[in-house]
Amino acid sequence: MLLWCLTWVSALILLLAVSFALAVSLYFLAELVEENSKTSCKVIRGMIVISATLYTLLVPFEPSFPWTIIVAGLSAQMCHFMLMQTFPAIELKSVWFVGTIALFVLNHYLTFRHFSEVFYPFNEILAFFVLYLWMVPMSLLVSLSANDNVLPTYSNSNNSLGRNHDSNFLTPATQFAQKRKGGYSLKGFLVHIKEKYLPLIGVGEKKGF
Repeated sequence: MLLWCLTWVSALILLLAVSFALAVSLYFLAELVEENSKTSCKVIRGMIVISATLYTLLVPFEPSFPWTIIVAGLSAQMCHFMLMQTFPAIELKSVWFVGTIALFVLNHYLTFRHFSEVFYPFNEILAFFVLYLWMVPMSLLVSLSANDNVLPTYSNSNNSLGRNHDSNFLTPATQFAQKRKGGYSLKGFLVHIKEKYLPLIGVGEKKGF
């Protein structure tokens, strides 16, 4: 009985440790993307090409895969590629972003249904989810933090000089950055959690001696 109770305690500790490690990793990646937006754009574009190529290779090498999964996957990669046209600014209300979310849900539904009907080893299922379904969307999620620094210095300098520029001369990234006003980003969310909740449990406090 004692060991059975301890298994739940250890499982909870492991879950908290994994959650903390994941949050730290995402924060580090968000910082990295924010400081190297051009390089991140090239890397994500490469991931999109790789993912689209992998979907194409399913036709000759995995004939048992339904065409619905392949077509939905290639459509998702097209939406990802169109989102990269304005990177690092990603308009959350654009057709391509909405299509990305819808196809993300659809791809998971089709994939779960296929793997429930046809047996595959667990490692092959995990490989499919990581490389086909999660690689590009997770990269785009992390890259949302780059929107915070798209043009803060530019807009601040214009305000300090008292200049009013026509919005027609602003790039899509500039206009989106001005609309957001520090809006939605993964890094901003993690910073909010760190500043609001960690001091409550005594983490991150500097103690004087």
